[in-house]
Amino acid sequence: MYLSGNQLSGSILDSIGQFSNLEIMYFFGNQLSGSIPDSIGQLSKLEGINLSGNQLSDSILDSIGQLSKLERIYLSDFQFGLRFPECLLLHKTIITIDLSNASISGPFLENIDHMKPMLQQLYFANNLMNGSIPKSLCNLKYLSVLDLANNMLSGSIPNCWRNDQSFHFIDLSSNNLLGLFPSIMGRLSSLSVLHLNNNSLHGELHVAFKNFTSLLVLDLGENKFSRNLTSIVEDEISNHSLKILKLQKNSISGYIPLELCYLSQLQILDLAENNLRRRIPPCFGKFPIMVNATRLINNMDDACWFWAHLMEVVKGRYLEYTRRTLGLESSINLSSNNLIGSIPEELIFLKDLHNLNLSWNHLSGKIPKKIGQMENLESLEISQNSLSGMITKSMSNLTKLSHLNVSYNNLSGPIPTGY
Repeated sequence: MYLSGNQLSGSILDSIGQFSNLEIMYFFGNQLSGSIPDSIGQLSKLEGINLSGNQLSDSILDSIGQLSKLERIYLSDFQFGLRFPECLLLHKTIITIDLSNASISGPFLENIDHMKPMLQQLYFANNLMNGSIPKSLCNLKYLSVLDLANNMLSGSIPNCWRNDQSFHFIDLSSNNLLGLFPSIMGRLSSLSVLHLNNNSLHGELHVAFKNFTSLLVLDLGENKFSRNLTSIVEDEISNHSLKILKLQKNSISGYIPLELCYLSQLQILDLAENNLRRRIPPCFGKFPIMVNATRLINNMDDACWFWAHLMEVVKGRYLEYTRRTLGLESSINLSSNNLIGSIPEELIFLKDLHNLNLSWNHLSGKIPKKIGQMENLESLEISQNSLSGMITKSMSNLTKLSHLNVSYNNLSGPIPTGY
């Protein structure tokens, strides 16, 4: 029974228990409210239940323990309060649990590998869970999705990952995690999306990213990582399928290496607020996805967008991109570093770049004369540099531009017509 994504209201009728052969019950994204009838416990053949995105009470816990064939449980947006719903642990056959945004607090389950040995997908984001991440997660051979973002987890990330685990997505962002990047995580060759941003991880990135042959999204921003960017890229990021690379707000030093230009699928690059120096490589004007709009649209076909999400500083404020919009986004953010030299003329070839932020550096020279060829540019930040000369007339051709900041430079002359 698939009734998701409508505007159904009222309560679930007690007569639902009469559908004795029901295997799937997906009511996600409606306006259902009230208590859930005990008769759900009579659906002995039920394998999947999705009641997320409603205003239902958590009385389902009294009935769900009776469903011996249940494999997939989606109960995000329920308010379970301070207690963990232990009835969900009764069946070892469960392969998917989604309890995101459910106000669950307390430590994570230490022995989840014994309780749920067949678990494949685990969603516990946006809760109040504390304590450390248990090493037992490393024993879940079939686990492919682990989402513990936006909790209060602390301690270090376990360094016990196995090369026979089939991870595709890991999100541990926005917690209170400390310590070094777990080097053994490099064994997860099937990993597509890795979010560790907004923690307090530190040290040098001594991890063999070259083993992440399937990695599409790497977000390590807002930590305390250090190391020369040249070493990271030359030695470790050799995966040409990488689409999103975010290392912003760390202590990464060195210059921007030419090897970054070999990331032919790259569409979002964020190196802001580090200690990078020297010039912006001219080859930045050759990122294929940012040059050709058709390639950007085709880039959306990858399954990684099903899980991917990002927070980006665009137009002077934080914007959240989800799977519906992220595949169409393209941006370069090199702000708040120590970059020198001129803005490379070659950047004008990035006709499908949407956001460019080069502010708070030491760039000099003139604004590229043909910058108006960047026809899809929506946000341009080049403030707080030492740019000089006139604002080029071609800038009036940027008809999609909704945010422009050229303040605190040495620009002169008239404002181009069209502004």
